[in-house]
Amino acid sequence: MPVVKFTTNVKPDNSEKLLSDIAQCISEVLDKPLKAVMMMFSQQEFYMNSSSDPAAYIEIFYVGEIDASVKTTLTDSLLEIFIKELHVDPYRVYMNLIQNKREDAWRYIEK
Repeated sequence: MPVVKFTTNVKPDNSEKLLSDIAQCISEVLDKPLKAVMMMFSQQEFYMNSSSDPAAYIEIFYVGEIDASVKTTLTDSLLEIFIKELHVDPYRVYMNLIQNKREDAWRYIEK
């Protein structure tokens, strides 16, 4: 299950659409069911390069390995969403992809 923490200082026109677009992108690129993508969204102040201009930070936690080409596709696709929907300069976006070992990731298993 990919877990996504997304933070920005931009108030989206439609936060539900933004989160849906991000989740759909992650689901498709990582080939995971959409219902397995957990999204967390917050807004807070950013200060970067002596400016509080629009910025975004995203962490994506996932189980298993992802090859470099998939990571590139994922980050490029997410960047397109941020530029289109938040009007964020690409130089003001940080993305952190964090791999978890399957044995370190908990999930509920019905008994």
